[in-house]
Amino acid sequence: MTARRIRDPGLAARPAGVDALSRMSPGCNPSPPRVTTCLIVEPYHVLAERLVRLVLKRPGVAVAVAAGQGAAMAQLRDRRFDVVVVDVDLPRWPHLDSLGSLRAASPASLLVALTSDPEPETIAACREAGADVILSLSTDLPGLADLIACRSPS
Repeated sequence: MTARRIRDPGLAARPAGVDALSRMSPGCNPSPPRVTTCLIVEPYHVLAERLVRLVLKRPGVAVAVAAGQGAAMAQLRDRRFDVVVVDVDLPRWPHLDSLGSLRAASPASLLVALTSDPEPETIAACREAGADVILSLSTDLPGLADLIACRSPS
């Protein structure tokens, strides 16, 4: 006898944020998942707008934008974010120090560094400064929305 895979249509209809226990219990109707909150730190209006549009393609995501480190730190003092996205290629901005400050201010957030220089040295420096994920501005942006959508709010 061969094993047949049974597909539960109710599982596919549930939101991605449903916990593992409810996925194992098809009859369970868990409360809806909390909205994933995302802070985008980007001073260039055009790129910030592009990032917001990209992230908001996914349902269940709320986005705030900070034009620099000071504004980002103020927002992190006022509320908690599940994901913090930072452009680390900013001129006249100590981006590695900023990553460390953002990490310290929001230790539970997924800290995503965007860079146009995804060389091994840059990636290592970003990781050392506290980034969880490093994405290339030129090739990885389409995956940003998926990354944020997959982040389970805690």
